Amino acid sequence: MFHGNEKLIGNCIYTVVCTPAVIWGRRPEKRVGAALILEVLATFIAQDHSRMQAVQCALFFMDAGLLAYFLWVAMTSDARWVLFATAFQLLDVATHLAKMLDPRVGGWAYLTALMIWGYAVVAALLVGTSQSLTQRISGKDDDVSAPLQPPLHLGDSTA
Repeated sequence: MFHGNEKLIGNCIYTVVCTPAVIWGRRPEKRVGAALILEVLATFIAQDHSRMQAVQCALFFMDAGLLAYFLWVAMTSDARWVLFATAFQLLDVATHLAKMLDPRVGGWAYLTALMIWGYAVVAALLVGTSQSLTQRISGKDDDVSAPLQPPLHLGDSTA
């Protein structure tokens, strides 16, 4: 995901944002924060540092799996920030696909785009965690982690 000083800075940013999300967030923040921490660890293990500017299939599949997981989190909660995180993760996967389809895409442009989309996902998580904490402090703790309820049918008389 990152290389050199950018790797250290990126890992610090991920740690500073994901740890509070996992500790103090609601279910969507906990899930996304934990998934991002696991992805950073898996990336550290799977990344081939000798081919930094080339598409690495293991990282592509990890990012695609993370996209699928974010879609599931978005569909099972009312948290709107997850939609933004999912959209940025989709752009991350699209960047991998663009590099696969056209190898002429520059290596540094490819890496920079991946970093930007990664930071955007983390920014969305930061927004979600801060909203969650603000609602808890103010006493307006609506449970956005509850699954969406099916709509009321017209013939029901539960009012």
